[in-house]
Amino acid sequence: MNAKLTTAEVAKNLGVSDGTIRGMCRHGTIKAEKVANQYHSEGSWVIDRKDLEAYLKTRDKPKCHQLSEIDKAYIAGFFDGEGCFTAFTTRKRGGAKKSYSYGTIYYIQILVVEEEPIKWLKEITNVGYVFKRDRQKKGWQDLWGWRISCAPACEVIEQILPYLKIKRRQAEIFLSLRDRVRAMRTWRAGKGGNIPMPREEWIERQKLIDEIHRLNKPTGKVLRKEFSVEAT
Repeated sequence: MNAKLTTAEVAKNLGVSDGTIRGMCRHGTIKAEKVANQYHSEGSWVIDRKDLEAYLKTRDKPKCHQLSEIDKAYIAGFFDGEGCFTAFTTRKRGGAKKSYSYGTIYYIQILVVEEEPIKWLKEITNVGYVFKRDRQKKGWQDLWGWRISCAPACEVIEQILPYLKIKRRQAEIFLSLRDRVRAMRTWRAGKGGNIPMPREEWIERQKLIDEIHRLNKPTGKVLRKEFSVEAT
């Protein structure tokens, strides 16, 4: 097994973009070694497998701090205005029969041009990670982001839910997804662990994911339509 991983390999494993992992390496969120790359003027990073495992342990361990009512209301307003709730289905090929296994990735994120409020969100909650997204076009500003995935994201949502107004339904869907993932993990453990997700469960999760996509873009198309219930 290769001890060194590229950012693309890590991104595929974690269900995020290569740019996100590169940003995490750049800002020290994941320990990595910078190497020259003819296709990237700023170079590339390689990540030791042990360093990735150490990051994953740190990522999964933190629990959201208990927030004051004022902080809950402030963060809820932040999410109503600038927050994004994202969920999608992943598919991996594996096994001797080359069958596919399906999973669910869901995370919340805030992107703004100011660095200070993003670092405050990380500090006050003790979950998620901070990253910087370089400007995409001349004249645009760099963006600072705070992202939290899966269970830690739901810990934040549970605290701010009473104060959410615009994106309350997206938050409720996230909690439903979390509950389904937990229930399926328990069910699989009782069956021996290494068994595929039943199609019925996949369909119910996908209904929730499709609803999030419509709420995020009411006049747009459902993202990842190949996994949409409408396409089945």
